Amino acid sequence: MFGSYLRILPIFFMLTACSFKGQDIGDPITRNLRWFAYVGAEDLRSACTDGAPDQYRLVYNAVYDTQIRSYDFDSARKILIAHVRGADSGNLLGATLSDPLNPWQATEARTPLTDELYDKIIAALQHDGAFGPSPKGLRLPSHGYYWTAAACHKGRFSFGAWAYPDPTFSALTFDKLVIGNDNTNIAAAPAKPLGFDSAWEENRRIGRTVDFTLEVGTDGLIR
Repeated sequence: MFGSYLRILPIFFMLTACSFKGQDIGDPITRNLRWFAYVGAEDLRSACTDGAPDQYRLVYNAVYDTQIRSYDFDSARKILIAHVRGADSGNLLGATLSDPLNPWQATEARTPLTDELYDKIIAALQHDGAFGPSPKGLRLPSHGYYWTAAACHKGRFSFGAWAYPDPTFSALTFDKLVIGNDNTNIAAAPAKPLGFDSAWEENRRIGRTVDFTLEVGTDGLIR
């Protein structure tokens, strides 16, 4: 029962005005209450001024119920902070009296970035169009595959997004660099066509699964 409650919380709270101010996004309650604000990166936008350190936030949604991956790093510390929640989340065997929410906790890994690797990731983001205009009108369904890249780059906030099966998604280059260096030891769920799934459709109908869609605006997500 509690597991089902945690899974449907995002439907009610994810799209509200709950702000993200650097809390632990790997924590299931924080993730459910602040996922929209985290992906939209209002905290990066508000801190993005001339002379501020460059900051980056990358998110991979591989069917929300199956796997989500997020990456935060900046030019000051050059540490890649990864959080991955996989398909095994929600396994009650991991729950304890002292930590009943452990089954829904994301795996975290911190990887120091060499100057060379950091520069490669930034160059890949540049190549992939992360710092250009936002793809206004692009819809990002939770039951699908997409990447987002929010950045405060050289004093300017930008928001990029790529959704499968668009060719720009398959052409991405930064994804291999961050996934290949995140130290979580959790393989990325590959994007693939999603056929009709009667079980998922029934769970969606009765509210047992997460189903929501984010939309990109002029320079970020639309609330």
